[in-house]
Amino acid sequence: MAIQAKERIELTETEKKVFDRLLSTVRHFNLQTQPRVAGGWVRDKLIGKECHDIDIALDNMLGSEFVAKVKEYLSFVGEEEDAKGIGVIVIQSNPKQSKHLETATMRLFGLSIDFVNLRAIRFGARFDFILDEELKKAAADDDVKKDLVNKISRERIGTEIDLMISGNQPVKAIEYICDLTLFWDVFKFNINLPLNVDPRLCAAYLDATWRLINGGCCFEFDDDEPRRLALYSALFLPLRNATYKDRKGRNIPAVNYILRDSLKRKACDADTVINIHKSLEKFLSLIPSLLSIEGRDQVVDTSKLRVLTGLLLREIKDFWRVALLMSTLLYDPTDDDITNRHFLQLDKRKDLFVSVENAVVKLGLDNVWD
Repeated sequence: MAIQAKERIELTETEKKVFDRLLSTVRHFNLQTQPRVAGGWVRDKLIGKECHDIDIALDNMLGSEFVAKVKEYLSFVGEEEDAKGIGVIVIQSNPKQSKHLETATMRLFGLSIDFVNLRAIRFGARFDFILDEELKKAAADDDVKKDLVNKISRERIGTEIDLMISGNQPVKAIEYICDLTLFWDVFKFNINLPLNVDPRLCAAYLDATWRLINGGCCFEFDDDEPRRLALYSALFLPLRNATYKDRKGRNIPAVNYILRDSLKRKACDADTVINIHKSLEKFLSLIPSLLSIEGRDQVVDTSKLRVLTGLLLREIKDFWRVALLMSTLLYDPTDDDITNRHFLQLDKRKDLFVSVENAVVKLGLDNVWD
């Protein structure tokens, strides 16, 4: 069932009182910060749910410092009882990372208020919201990008990306990241290697894969794990041939660095995506033969094809359908403008996938690795 979002947020009297005191604190002490309401409270309000926890993002001061000012202000205006009722719990972050990663919690007028960081992209994509132009402008600022790279933990960024990829609007989330010109800041690559890849190309492959999956391309993609790894494979498909040299002089796929170091994902995620990418050239070379298998008269040709295909499937095992899906996107391109959604002719790609899948099954190769 689709979630209906409200056009306006309606505040309770208590919420009005809380926001008034927070803004009054800023004005009274002339604080050079701008509190912004974020997170689950905004989401719940927009979809009509009650929420008693409020997340506040601060521009340039610690949550604990701001809470202390709120308490001081309440005492100043004669609301000592409310000031006495404020308890502060501070969860410290790594001091080398962003001060916005510190979480300070307080209670005011019966509501719990957390001062934490903003997750606008994921929530915007999830609930099909439009990002405010001011937010886009702020997020694309060079100083913000610098802080994203140097102060926010890669684990936190990786977790957010994984939630986006696993969510109901992964394409929109990545397109937001492209719109904010944050793609190479999020998918950071520290090695001195020029990646001359347009982020929109990555988004286009992701979009095509998402459409094919949701178009009933294969029941295997109903499961979360194959779908998630298929989307990562598609997102980084333009980088499949990019490598860098490690300290021992070995060529390492760039995707390995992005998934393991930049996003701090599991080693098996990186290994699976890399193995899928490595299998694509072999899969592409076999597709013409697999498509014509019905018309073959010579048993030896079919036997040889079965051996070659079986060896390939033993390399990628359960993820051979993911590799096949990626191969269908690369097979027989007829146009350079892949960012044009009409270019891939997805109906034909789906038919291609089904035909090759049926040929593999007909050869008796599904689960050949068991």
